Amino acid sequence: MQTRKIFLRISKFIGKAVAGLLLVLFAVVILVHIPLVQRQITPMVSDYLSAKIKSRVEIKSINFSILGDVAIEGLAVWDPEQHKIFSAENIVVSSNITDLITGDLIFDEIRLSGVNGHLTERESGLNIQFIIEAFKPEKTEAPAESTAVNIQFNKVHLENILLDFTSTISGTN
Repeated sequence: MQTRKIFLRISKFIGKAVAGLLLVLFAVVILVHIPLVQRQITPMVSDYLSAKIKSRVEIKSINFSILGDVAIEGLAVWDPEQHKIFSAENIVVSSNITDLITGDLIFDEIRLSGVNGHLTERESGLNIQFIIEAFKPEKTEAPAESTAVNIQFNKVHLENILLDFTSTISGTN
């Protein structure tokens, strides 16, 4: 009889703990979807990216949902010499959150509008080399086995895209 009471107390405690954790998780999900919170997250992402690439990154707004949809407005990236190398008015990505959780990079739709990009090849390399270097993985003693990454875009919508390439090496423009 005594062990049954202890078992019931433990069961009630575990049930309340699990219910509390689920409630907190639900509250965080709801909180993240509030536009005020998303406006607070936008400068944090911009500051993180600026610190990571050691150059200026500006983002006007980021809107996202737990379903896997992300919209970025007013993205601009400068190189270390303060030349604007990329800007986009709107980037919208729609995906299924279950695909992303399982590691499948399947995007239902991506929309790019108002994109302006400048790629320059110099003797020292491309003007985006600093971004590539910033996100390169740390070197390890033993080379890790690399696995293929598959990215799938079901629909791609491009609107008002301007990309230019200049090579000081070959004179291509």
